[in-house]
Amino acid sequence: MPARVSSSLVEVCVLFCACERASSFLTPSHTGAVGIEMAAELKLIYPSLRVTLIHSRDKLLSSEPLPDDFKDRTLAVLHETGVETIMGRRVLETTPATSEDGSPIYKLTLSDGSQVTTGQVVNALSKSIPTSSYLPKAILDEEGYVKVQPSLRFQDLVPNAEFHYAAGDIVKWSGIKRCGAAMHMGQYAAQNIHAHMLKEVSGVEPTWKELSEFPPMIGLAVGKKAVVYDPQEGTSDGEHLMKSYFGQDLGHQICWNYMQLGREFVAVA
Repeated sequence: MPARVSSSLVEVCVLFCACERASSFLTPSHTGAVGIEMAAELKLIYPSLRVTLIHSRDKLLSSEPLPDDFKDRTLAVLHETGVETIMGRRVLETTPATSEDGSPIYKLTLSDGSQVTTGQVVNALSKSIPTSSYLPKAILDEEGYVKVQPSLRFQDLVPNAEFHYAAGDIVKWSGIKRCGAAMHMGQYAAQNIHAHMLKEVSGVEPTWKELSEFPPMIGLAVGKKAVVYDPQEGTSDGEHLMKSYFGQDLGHQICWNYMQLGREFVAVA
């Protein structure tokens, strides 16, 4: 895991350095929530850079169980930031080339036969692939997600299932895969593992923390605004929501505080 995180950080640094050198626009393609946020953030940091987002469907977030008014509002707010969009066309081929002044560029061939020239390309894939191939196939669904009970223990489909837990994006569960849901799962898994240990060591009968179904909900950081959807309140957007949902650092401090990472650990006797 640390190696993958380090690699991702290096890739982000390389990307932003490349944006500083780019004379033409940058194109995230095949994009989901991450691609939308990345495009808006790049335009916010480099307002003179032409940023274009390419999506193969007619609406953004086409693979997510979200209402059309949220998808339309997201597109409108994205356009407010200055990001351009090409919708309903897929990138078929990306070819490195050289501009007239000798700088490196890329030529993208789209599914309608048209071509786009850009200084940088980012493939922000919306469909993730679970890293679960090391687990028994019996505990995985057809897409590789781990089948768990509401306690986040493995389902009784493999030996020693009661000693194995899974949490986060790797889990087969309802709702959209989000940071908040993953942290909630992690908290429940940790509490249940601790309860299991107390039972094994001291015979304390556990009270398991169990997940409820997650309804579709999401919050996107799009430039200076957040676009938010939940079933009770519907779709909304605004700078005030950006502050409450993401703070000043895209939610880093909120997650840090929630997980109590800045608190000194005091062992209980």
